[in-house]
Amino acid sequence: MIFYFTFACILFLFSSLDFVPSYKKNYQSIVICRNQVILFFTIVFITLGGIRWLTGTDWNSYFYFFSNNSTWKSFTCHGFELGYTLLNYIIKHFTTSYTVFLLFFHFFVILPKVFTIKKLAVYPLLSFFLYWCFYLGEIVAVRNALGVSILLCSIPSIEKRNKKTFFLFVLLATSIHYSCAFWIVSYFIYHKKISKENWIIIYLIAFFFMFLGKYIYPYVINGIFKSFETKNEIARKILIYTNSYNDPTSTLLKQILSIVKRMLVLPFFFIFYSSLVKQSKYNRGLLNLYLFGNAIYFMFFYSLQQMNRLVIANIFLEVILLPEFISCFKNKAAKMLFIFLLFFYGIFKLFMAITPFSTVLVPFYTIFNYQYRVMI
Repeated sequence: MIFYFTFACILFLFSSLDFVPSYKKNYQSIVICRNQVILFFTIVFITLGGIRWLTGTDWNSYFYFFSNNSTWKSFTCHGFELGYTLLNYIIKHFTTSYTVFLLFFHFFVILPKVFTIKKLAVYPLLSFFLYWCFYLGEIVAVRNALGVSILLCSIPSIEKRNKKTFFLFVLLATSIHYSCAFWIVSYFIYHKKISKENWIIIYLIAFFFMFLGKYIYPYVINGIFKSFETKNEIARKILIYTNSYNDPTSTLLKQILSIVKRMLVLPFFFIFYSSLVKQSKYNRGLLNLYLFGNAIYFMFFYSLQQMNRLVIANIFLEVILLPEFISCFKNKAAKMLFIFLLFFYGIFKLFMAITPFSTVLVPFYTIFNYQYRVMI
């Protein structure tokens, strides 16, 4: 695990560049330096994702899907979405190297998220640190991560109310992972002016369904989609997620900590809501998407945890929004305290991200140095 935690500490040290005041004479030089740091670590993340070997979840299914197929007909026999299938087919047409495929794949996954962080984050390097801690910098990404990256690129289109571009992004992302289709509701939520009182009501409703949903959801969803199961792939996937109930990778401890974390963090979003909105023209919309995503998370938590894949893009916005609490504190000591709390929170999240999958993440194997291990 030393590899992962060392990387986190290095990124946190570089995040100090985020706190140079704009009135300093050398501020522009600092901005250039900050951008160079982000570019450097972006290249490092993409490279690590590309050269990994026997490392990461679902390795076998993705590796053999690429390696064992060569014709369009053989690629389309495995139930993967059209866009992801096409990506594999195109790259396989030019090379049989899975490492080359991984390099292209991680390029498409990581670059849009870095673009999103740079464009939307007030403290981009601190957000970059959290990106590593929460998601391992996407160096072991699977296909839903690519779908989420495409969805995040649509946020400027939502801000500008550009429907055509937005829907094209959603369509492209859905061709990678069907769960991305749910993002379409983001267009209608983003610009809504929802008061804190209304958000509290929404969360009370979410808690109600969290406890009773286990008895309600299966009957409703099966009733709606059962007749389409043999005709529509999206309907089939929804039914699979519905009838599998829980995420098999989610331990009881992880579930409890996930709820506790949200119960501790979310109240601060309501307390500092007005201050956060003022920090960026995007923040009201981002807060709407993030708070909505967490409400959906609660609704399905005890019943259909797999359905929480629908709001992965919404939850990702936490890496952008959390650092912005720093500007909500006027006292310098309070700011410093929050920064260090954020560091320890990030380290804790990194530990929780690695622990359930330590057998396929530790050590981090590359194509240049690896040993066989049983993959999940």
